[in-house]
Amino acid sequence: MFLLFAAFQMNDEDWYIWIFIYVIPAVFSFLAWRGVYHRKAMSIIAVFYYAYGIYLFPGSVSEWLHSEEKAKGLEMNVPFVEDARESLGLFICMICLLGYVWWSNRKTKPQQQGS
Repeated sequence: MFLLFAAFQMNDEDWYIWIFIYVIPAVFSFLAWRGVYHRKAMSIIAVFYYAYGIYLFPGSVSEWLHSEEKAKGLEMNVPFVEDARESLGLFICMICLLGYVWWSNRKTKPQQQGS
């Protein structure tokens, strides 16, 4: 999914930033599939994604939704809409990374024996 997100960035002005942003969770997803978790790195990157997502997130959700209606499609011809959509992409990356952190913590805790 993240590699697909990265591929969609090829027509963007700042494609090099966004491809990098989406390739990072793709790499961590591959590592998680292999059972390798880098909790500290994933946590730090998730905080960065959260902060950048908050920075890009629109101040008014209703204004954003109105702009989406005016944009009528997937074209990124309204910068406000592009920033809002990019913030959602960052939040998806953050949730994924934090999910891997949570999952790796669950897997490493010793199993409690029932009585």
